[in-house]
Amino acid sequence: MSKETLTAYKQAGLDLLGSVEGLSDAQLHAAPEGEWSIAYIVHHLFDAETYFATRYMNILIYENPAIIPFDEEKLPAALAYENRSVSGSLQGLAGIHVVMEDLLSHISDEKWNRTGNHPELGAVTLTQVLAKQTGHLAEHVQQIKKLIA
Repeated sequence: MSKETLTAYKQAGLDLLGSVEGLSDAQLHAAPEGEWSIAYIVHHLFDAETYFATRYMNILIYENPAIIPFDEEKLPAALAYENRSVSGSLQGLAGIHVVMEDLLSHISDEKWNRTGNHPELGAVTLTQVLAKQTGHLAEHVQQIKKLIA
């Protein structure tokens, strides 16, 4: 089992939730010129968590399933970030994260090496896909910290 990757994933989720705890509405919606607001980052991370959860499950269920990339630049307009609730996205992200933590903590060691097929990267293991999302979360936590500094 990839305990290290799963532990890092759990921590990244906690770090994200901690980074936005107690922020005012003004802080959540302020955006420097040409950058996303913290609210947009939260919505993006909920959407990414949804995509990645589907990837984890597909890798566990199917033999070498196709991994469909997403274009993060299209998400805000297509998924109405300006009208979405930050608390709703945070609750959804936290819920998906907890379910994936639980699911992944009970899989066998060999399942961590199951693969999906990414159109640009080729075969990627479940461990690699989880590590990618873990890094993605951590990068955005740092972005949030910079925005509130």
